Amino acid sequence: MTGSGFTPNGQVTLDNAFIYPDGQQESGPQVHETADAEGRLLRSGALNEIDVDHFTWRVTATDVTRAAQGAPESERIATTSFTASFFGIFVKAWNTDGPARGRPGHRITLDAGGFTGDIGSALYMHYLRRGRVVHTQRLGRIKGPCGTLTRKIREFAFRPVPAGTYKIRFSSHKVFDRRRDKIGYKAVVVRPKDAVPLRSR
Repeated sequence: MTGSGFTPNGQVTLDNAFIYPDGQQESGPQVHETADAEGRLLRSGALNEIDVDHFTWRVTATDVTRAAQGAPESERIATTSFTASFFGIFVKAWNTDGPARGRPGHRITLDAGGFTGDIGSALYMHYLRRGRVVHTQRLGRIKGPCGTLTRKIREFAFRPVPAGTYKIRFSSHKVFDRRRDKIGYKAVVVRPKDAVPLRSR
């Protein structure tokens, strides 16, 4: 985050606010910085882990010197905001500590976020069994400033689906590459009773 036009070598107070998708707002820590000799400000840091798919981060910078001098708000305060998103894939049914249960035909909601380098491209889901791709499904187009896609789909929407452990990988490439495409779930297990034969019974 950069800024300019502050008092040279002066103190700048940064007030942070987090606004969540449901409209709730939370105040963040107040941070104190010092502008450089030309009145510029540069700040960087890592985001905390979040438990929502995205939120808006609003930062208000106050020039302490000008505030003490009674300068009008337009000359002592600057505000900016940006959206922060999770990066990766979230499927609630598969988001387990150990192997997840795969249920062919069951409807699930898939949330993808943070694919900022793939905006405008299609997102694909690759099913792998015993190290081999057994099915690739196009999910939709990645959109928005944070590279997101939300889609309701059916699990294992192909035939046959033998019992076993599947790895499920996601990428913006139709052809899977194990060296490149590593985002996804390591173990989704289809039980024998949930397996799907080549033809319906």
